[in-house]
Amino acid sequence: MFLRQSIVKPRACLRPSAAVARAAPFFRSLNTEPQQSSSEFESLADPTTTFVKTKSGAEARESWYYIARSSSGELPVYSKYRHGSQVTTIIRKVEGDANVLKHQLDQFFKQSHIDPFSSIPKITVRPTNKHIQIKGHWVEEVKEFLEEKGL
Repeated sequence: MFLRQSIVKPRACLRPSAAVARAAPFFRSLNTEPQQSSSEFESLADPTTTFVKTKSGAEARESWYYIARSSSGELPVYSKYRHGSQVTTIIRKVEGDANVLKHQLDQFFKQSHIDPFSSIPKITVRPTNKHIQIKGHWVEEVKEFLEEKGL
């Protein structure tokens, strides 16, 4: 037992600099040097370098989404019936940030909502498969919205 403990050494952290690099903010250099130099602007424009703080990691992720068409060329918007009367509209094949699409659909339903006695449909995003579920039968409205967006 004593011999084995002396042979096996505890492993040190192999990447201590990676944690430090992630914690430090990223900077990008912007050169303010003029593209074309002319004699009257040479005295005014000093070629200097400034640093602009950029977003790091998850914040740098762009907010885009894409909805792939089905094999027959249609938008993947379906209605699901449960217990005979509960209807849910499901948008499948969402690639990218599904929360951006959820926010845009929420704004669309708020703008097109006319009936004061009914509420705006509840929209949820399933994080495992990025399916968007809308409570109620909204297939035609969602397809029109997506076609207006050019998807």
